[in-house]
Amino acid sequence: MNPDCSLCKICECTPKKCVPKGTDSPMIYFVGEAPGPEEKEVGIPFVGKAGKYLMKMLDAFGLNENNCRFFNVVRCYPKKDEGDGFRQPSDDEISNCIINVLEDIYNTNPKLIVTLGGTSSKAFLEDEFTRITDDEMHGNLFRIDIEDKSFNVIPMFHPSYLMRRYNDSDLRSKFKKDLIKAINVASTSSTEAVKYSNHSAHGRRDFDDDTVLCLTYKDFDEFCKEEIDRSDVTAYDIETNALEKTCADFKVVG
Repeated sequence: MNPDCSLCKICECTPKKCVPKGTDSPMIYFVGEAPGPEEKEVGIPFVGKAGKYLMKMLDAFGLNENNCRFFNVVRCYPKKDEGDGFRQPSDDEISNCIINVLEDIYNTNPKLIVTLGGTSSKAFLEDEFTRITDDEMHGNLFRIDIEDKSFNVIPMFHPSYLMRRYNDSDLRSKFKKDLIKAINVASTSSTEAVKYSNHSAHGRRDFDDDTVLCLTYKDFDEFCKEEIDRSDVTAYDIETNALEKTCADFKVVG
């Protein structure tokens, strides 16, 4: 990670280029957009208002710098051409800088990558952005390759967006639901995780003869119809805490 990088103009207005924070062996790797006014002064991501809001929400689920890692797709502060305001980083700035977060992800080998906001999600999942809407991206599971390694990715809302719509309880509920899913995926063993298909937001994943993951309600509905047609008797029980089963005839569906 070059501390003297000067590929973009924004390097000139950033006192300290951001470096990752958190553990070197993360359960979840959170990737944001770019440093804000507070971050550019200290060179540490997610220390401003939005970052503190994110940390507070993560802490409620037992996530922190001891088991997660945090960085941005761009290391420098994307200052507006006029004034001191923040703007979205340009495609060229992202192209010049994203190698830093990709290298760090490769070296730290997280169980899951969570992209926060549209800029980060598009940088990691550009092909998917051309295929489905932004709303369909959030909370869905994707697969990307970095060099010779593959990683699971779940896009989620950026904390600054949640702050701007603070009174939207449905939005906060969606974020918490996506976060719970992220924790469950990150907790899955690596041998199971590699069985996800590359770049797929929809469809059913058959991990083995006993466990199935349905990524949409449509997939779950189709699975139920198949089971009903296949079996004389079908019973359902809803559990939320684990993938443990007590009978060989049971099938775990997520």
